[in-house]
Amino acid sequence: MHDLGEGFHQVRLTYGFMEQPDVPDALAAIVSGGFGFDPDDAIYFIGRENVIPRGRRLHRATAALYALLHRNATGSRADFRPPPNRVAEVGVQIEM
Repeated sequence: MHDLGEGFHQVRLTYGFMEQPDVPDALAAIVSGGFGFDPDDAIYFIGRENVIPRGRRLHRATAALYALLHRNATGSRADFRPPPNRVAEVGVQIEM
């Protein structure tokens, strides 16, 4: 854990391949003098990419297939288990 100042902290959590991360539980388990994590006050920012099958880089059918697979993949919400009412998604559109 690293104190960034102004009430912000950087926490690095490390998990193995077969482990199922539960970020809220891991953060709540941190015992440190100045951290004081309250799960009810936390907001989880998650990045999301939206693939748009356009352009000439890939064949149109390949780009459409990739976009379909990407759209149906499980996202960070399922992987890290943040509470649904505490998630803010930040997205970007990627043109293929």
